[in-house]
Amino acid sequence: MNGHDWFLLKPLANGADAALLALRLLTGAFLVHGVWDNIVDPARMEEFVLFLRATGFVSPESMAPLSVYAQFLIGIALILGLATRWAGLLLIVNFVIAVVMVHWDQSFREW
Repeated sequence: MNGHDWFLLKPLANGADAALLALRLLTGAFLVHGVWDNIVDPARMEEFVLFLRATGFVSPESMAPLSVYAQFLIGIALILGLATRWAGLLLIVNFVIAVVMVHWDQSFREW
């Protein structure tokens, strides 16, 4: 191995697929775990509705389940490796809205 390959960490390229798989699985599991309580417990969904109302979302009764089920389905898609680019785009949209509507005035650590 020459110095250029070492500098570019070429030997690690062999693990790129495994790293992407691990990232997909971890992100998908995080999303599913994060919204599961909202899906199985109506009281938790109602708390989310009230939170969205308090932060100024339009139609929180519709937006709360939309966000929860979108995150759940995106998580499942990532875990299964289905339509991962579309899932990623929808995830970006969901979390950009969350950042702008809820977290904009917070420090990055609070996000």
